[in-house]
Amino acid sequence: SWKIVVIKKDDYISKIAGFLNNNTKQMPPKFDILLKISQKTILSSKLLIAVYNNGDLCSKIEDSGKDFAEKAEIQSIGAVMQNMLLQIYDLGLSGLWMDTPVLFSHEINTLLNIDGKLSAMLAVGWPANEVLRSKRKTRDELVRYF
Repeated sequence: SWKIVVIKKDDYISKIAGFLNNNTKQMPPKFDILLKISQKTILSSKLLIAVYNNGDLCSKIEDSGKDFAEKAEIQSIGAVMQNMLLQIYDLGLSGLWMDTPVLFSHEINTLLNIDGKLSAMLAVGWPANEVLRSKRKTRDELVRYF
C-alpha cells in the first residue's frame, strides 16, 4: 500500500527545504521553529526518501471497511519507515523520520511530478559527531500494566 521515491539530486533537496522556508509565514507561530529545524535537517541530508500511500487497500474495500483499511495502510507505512530506519542505522548512516514535509505535499508532488498522498519522509545523511536527543520518558511514564 505504499510507494517509495528516493530524492538524491541536491537541487531537488534544496527546493524541498525551500518549501518549508517560504511557507513559515503561513503557519501558526509555533510551527515556525519546527519548520526551520526541519529545513536545516533537509539541507544537511544526502538524500530524502518520500513514502507515499497509494491507497491500494482502500480502493479494494467497500465503504463499511474503509476506516479499517486506511488504518492498515498507515500501519504498513509505519512499518516500512521503521524498517528503513533500522537499515539506515545498520549501514552506519543517520536517518530522521519527518512529518513536516507532508504539510507541503502539493508543492513536493508538483516538483517531483507525482500524483499521490505523501505520508512521510526520511532524511538520510552521515551522523553528527554529537548526537542531540530530547529527554526520553521512563518506561513507567509510557506503559500501563494490568
